[in-house]
Amino acid sequence: MKFRLLILIFLVSLKHTGTFADESAFLIPPHLIDKKKLSSGASGLVLNDTPINHTTDWLFSANALFGSDRNSTYIPNALYTLNSEVEQSVSRDNIFSSEQRGRYLQLRGVIVDYDVTFKSFAPQTMLGMTMQMTFTGSCAVVGKTDTDKQCTYLPALSIDRDKIDPYYFVPTSIKQLGMLGDDISPETLAILQQPGFQNEGANGEYVGLDLYFPNAGMHAGNSQSKETRVERRENTEIAPVLSYSDVRQVLKTNANKAVYGRTIRGVGVVWKDNQAGHGALWSALSYFLPDMELELAGTTNPSTTRVNVNLLRAANNSRMPLNSWTLYQVGMGRAAHPQPEKPIPGVWFNNIWLGLSPVVKRRLVTTAYYVATGPETLIAATGGEGGSGEGMSFVASYSNGVVVNSEVLDDFYIQNYMTFSNRDVDAITIQKLNEEVTYYPHLSLTGNFTGNNFLWRYYSGVIAAPKVKGYLGTDFRHAWGKWYYLLSGIAYYHPDQDYFSQVQATVSRPVSLTKLLNTKLFTRWRYAFEQTPESILDEPLDNYALLGINLATKSASVDVYRYFKWLPEALNGNAWGLDARYSIKKYATVRTFLHPAENQKSYGLSFEYQTGKSANSLTLIGSWQHNEFEYGFDPFDHLMSSDQDVFSLGFRIGSP
Repeated sequence: MKFRLLILIFLVSLKHTGTFADESAFLIPPHLIDKKKLSSGASGLVLNDTPINHTTDWLFSANALFGSDRNSTYIPNALYTLNSEVEQSVSRDNIFSSEQRGRYLQLRGVIVDYDVTFKSFAPQTMLGMTMQMTFTGSCAVVGKTDTDKQCTYLPALSIDRDKIDPYYFVPTSIKQLGMLGDDISPETLAILQQPGFQNEGANGEYVGLDLYFPNAGMHAGNSQSKETRVERRENTEIAPVLSYSDVRQVLKTNANKAVYGRTIRGVGVVWKDNQAGHGALWSALSYFLPDMELELAGTTNPSTTRVNVNLLRAANNSRMPLNSWTLYQVGMGRAAHPQPEKPIPGVWFNNIWLGLSPVVKRRLVTTAYYVATGPETLIAATGGEGGSGEGMSFVASYSNGVVVNSEVLDDFYIQNYMTFSNRDVDAITIQKLNEEVTYYPHLSLTGNFTGNNFLWRYYSGVIAAPKVKGYLGTDFRHAWGKWYYLLSGIAYYHPDQDYFSQVQATVSRPVSLTKLLNTKLFTRWRYAFEQTPESILDEPLDNYALLGINLATKSASVDVYRYFKWLPEALNGNAWGLDARYSIKKYATVRTFLHPAENQKSYGLSFEYQTGKSANSLTLIGSWQHNEFEYGFDPFDHLMSSDQDVFSLGFRIGSP
């Protein structure tokens, strides 16, 4: 299967992307230009989460994650340009055309499986007991005619002490060695009347009950501890994604307006056995879908390349699915040219996007058992035995309606002994949350209207998972004077922990406190709908409302903010957050952060060091993150918590 997929990628990479034209229809016939003559801003785009432009030759980055209570993972990300060229022309009806074509191979590492295991050790005291009893008397009571013989009034039952469940300490086998009403020989009767409990008589006869229950109940805490210990372990599986993409971007202008279009076709394969063919099938479909063809009327006046900057901005302002890869995308926008002393017109840009997006299937498995941490200890023993003429008085009732009264029994003998014990144990509970990631077809209709100081975006789509997910959303950003606003909302059909309905808002405004600092006040809000965690292992999705301040200089920036409990199920109001950045000269940056959540707190430090002046110079990257997890309180009000330190080391480099 994977060999056939490589052939598919190779064949589509041979697809001819050049054009043939009648040169008589052009003032300047189609010709390839030096790529340095075209601004990177005119061709820049984000291809499968990787920013590129027409000058990009190759990019490579790698990141290693390791730390306590987790496995080590290595995540590659590479892009190689097979071909990139820019062709320009001017038609006889004064239409300037610039077409950028590129073919790219990409390799990415993605998470395909994630496990987090929570294990608690709750100290408990296990209570045990034994019950040993025999009851013999005249056979007349059990309906036998031979009244001179002795019979047992109890079945002979014995718990097999070699077959106690090692996890739950309960019996798994009860041996039935005799029946109620069995005759008892005189030799056995003599043995039963010896001191202490006896249930094994002569000639292999067994009499009465010999029951052992090592787990008859529990109470919290034991002689060793009253505090519950917890452990947490993560395991992540990374799989490579190999993709091939054809990119075609066309800009056409006349004397009055411009039109810009983009077409992307791709092949994407998750290199995992159960998903490889899935991606190839949908990838092949993209090569039967049409290109974006641009229509623009000619003009008598010469065309201009002074294009509305909002057109180029709008081409990259639409919301595209993250952590996905593109199989097919077409987008188009048109704009009037800017006029002197007039505001630059706003621009619509609309897209159809088809790709593969991750959907997580979550499974929670809970296991519980006991582990002995000390020996079984006798704490009490009681009992006795005797028979007729010793002042014993009782009434026994059987399920068949027979009632036995000691006052009417001429001859009987009873043994009745009980012991009570305890044992130190740990009650161990294991919760394992598995997240299996599968990539499903995703169709999205998305677009935006980009103005000089505002952006409005809309997005809708369907993810063809086993539970089909549909969504509709919008967001609006506006800079009005010194105020900045961001409002957004999205609603999902069949939401989950990753795709969930929510509304958000951000408002900020600079204030003048001192000439040495740029100061900005801000507030952020988020309310997520239908987000009930399935277990304590789910990542928190807290609603929040916060107020903060940003202090910035040329080389440093600090955000300090405080959470308030203004929304239902919001983060506790006593939490503070921090984000800080400091640039050392031009090429080194250090960042630190503190991010609280309802049951998780994270803080850490990261750095970047760029070795050269180019944006694609070798850059070294490292980080440390400390996570604290809380799981509630044990029966003695001790907080159950664990912590984790995660480190990452990596680099990125590219050309040019």
